[in-house]
Amino acid sequence: MKKELTLALAGTAIAVVANIAPAMARYKPHEHVFYRSRRIQRLSQAEGNGFCRVKFQRLKATGDISGFDVNRVNHVWAHIKNGHCVANT
Repeated sequence: MKKELTLALAGTAIAVVANIAPAMARYKPHEHVFYRSRRIQRLSQAEGNGFCRVKFQRLKATGDISGFDVNRVNHVWAHIKNGHCVANT
């Protein structure tokens, strides 16, 4: 009984993780999320990209971006579904 309960709970945990994972974006090592906002989700791709480019320039100018070299960024774009601004290095 104890073994069956453990297996049932393990199966439930795996199912929960499997259901959550597809909603989360998977970014490649050269893709860096630097800003998150639900507002981005209401924009078109072109509007989102523009929003993120402006946001990147403002945050770069004030030194408020960390975790990657902002001087090596070659492309900034919006992940509309997740509401993320992403910088590619």
